[in-house]
Amino acid sequence: MYCDEEENLRDWVKAYERTWESLQEDERGSLKKSVQKAKGEKYRNSCRSILKLHPTCISMIRHIIIVIDSSISMEKTDFRPTRLRVVIKLLESFLSNFFDQNPISQAGIVITFDSSVKTICSLTSQDTLLKESLNQIKTSEGTPSLQNSIEKSLKILEHSPASASKEILIIYGSTSTCDPGDIYESFNKLNDVCVSVISLSCEMFILKYVTDLTGGRHDVAIDEHHFRDCLSLHLSFPRQRESDQR
Repeated sequence: MYCDEEENLRDWVKAYERTWESLQEDERGSLKKSVQKAKGEKYRNSCRSILKLHPTCISMIRHIIIVIDSSISMEKTDFRPTRLRVVIKLLESFLSNFFDQNPISQAGIVITFDSSVKTICSLTSQDTLLKESLNQIKTSEGTPSLQNSIEKSLKILEHSPASASKEILIIYGSTSTCDPGDIYESFNKLNDVCVSVISLSCEMFILKYVTDLTGGRHDVAIDEHHFRDCLSLHLSFPRQRESDQR
């Protein structure tokens, strides 16, 4: 270990020995451009070395869609005053922390109710816009739709750059889903998307299935404090998925 450190130190010192010998005048007799070129090449070599040793560093941008169940189940008072009010309050805090830790990332918000979905805020890096959208959410009748939520989220994420991690975080209060078709066909489209779920009621097979399929998390929050803890787990990057899990 110490030998490696000494060798790296020698290489670093050597890189700065007799640096004047590498300076060349440009066509105007200036050394400035040649110095900038040398610095630029050194920077690029350094970046290539870092990415070779730490390939996960390349994915520094996160695009996350937060899906919120806004069906009548979110009016329950096991989370006071209601599930929806607690979710909105804690998501406001989560978004502030999210952009503090992921300053070049983006988030969007989708709600699901009455077997349908609605985008209330597309991908943005402006947490104030996201928070304003959160406070417009009202509960509605009917059952949420997991399939429609995934399809809508995929539609938004399809314009994300390949270098960005694509994530869907579903906050679910209901114990059922009303879908228009074969939900497994929608799951097959989640090739490079990590789906995670925080349930406010119970563990549903279909929710646990999609998180296992995509390498996401599945948590069941038992109270407000536990829900806050579950949210905080999504401030950092999702677990790297092994290729044999796909």
